[in-house]
Amino acid sequence: MKKFFIPILLSGLLISAIGVWAQDTPTPTPTATASPTVTPVPTPPGLGPIIKGIKENELRQSLEIKEIRGLKICQELNRCPFTTGEKPYIEFLAKAAKVSEVANDYLRLAIFGVNYKVILPEAKLVRQNWANSEIDDFSVGDIINVFGYLDENDNFLVHGKTVRNLSIQKQHAVFKGVVGTITPPDTFVLQTLEKGNQTVVVTNDTKIIKNEPLVCIQVIGADCPSSTSTAATFSDIKTGEAVIVRGIWDQTLSKIQAESILIGSDTRPFFKNAPKIKEQIQSKFGKILEKLENKGVNIETLKAKIEEIQNRISDMLMQMKLKKGGGE
Repeated sequence: MKKFFIPILLSGLLISAIGVWAQDTPTPTPTATASPTVTPVPTPPGLGPIIKGIKENELRQSLEIKEIRGLKICQELNRCPFTTGEKPYIEFLAKAAKVSEVANDYLRLAIFGVNYKVILPEAKLVRQNWANSEIDDFSVGDIINVFGYLDENDNFLVHGKTVRNLSIQKQHAVFKGVVGTITPPDTFVLQTLEKGNQTVVVTNDTKIIKNEPLVCIQVIGADCPSSTSTAATFSDIKTGEAVIVRGIWDQTLSKIQAESILIGSDTRPFFKNAPKIKEQIQSKFGKILEKLENKGVNIETLKAKIEEIQNRISDMLMQMKLKKGGGE
């Protein structure tokens, strides 16, 4: 049966009707009943896999869906090899799937042309090196492994148990904060609560992703996405905006070489709490400035010196790029 939903793009007030995406590839579930819910949320154009040195056609993907202790057939034959009360389930294991949506309590992934929704109440989120992670660290385009089990009534709904994000490497740091001074064409200051000001350096390899919330008017009860993600550019980054930056952190220089930058908003905790976080950051830096003024420090002179240092760092980085390009 065809399903329809109408997403409304809040920031642009763009209203469009979207029809059905038909599943050309059959779902590889051996015994479960076909699901009434389709999750047609492909990764947006221009957002390839966020995993360094690997292109989309080079991903070594696999998908395994199998019955554990039997489910449908044994029940029909009344020959289930388990005692009453022991709940059977269908195990789900996806390797190198690509994230197509990030929300507060679920992810959507795409693999072999099939889209699955992975709910996270029972899931443990980890990085590539198995260190603990959180939903704010994830991005559309990330490559993940998912272990869990299929819902009894929905072949496209996965109850996640372990979600491993292969795109967040051991050397990666994730910073959440507010954009401060922007220095085109490739640097800006990120104001954070935990680590103070950090200089973010954007390169040609940096993926800037803009998330925007959607309100879905369910026409026939389709499962709608809560946000949409599109590729953005450095010019889309605005002062005072809440952002999440992932990259290589130089603690000595307070500098981040950005691999990905998330702007806009969606339903995950950081963006939902963005107004409060902005107030906390402004209050923190306001108190610092007040203490400096009480000690006789000229704030305008201090700001000028900070800007001068930032410009010097930008010049040094530009010179390094030119030298690298020249083969030195």
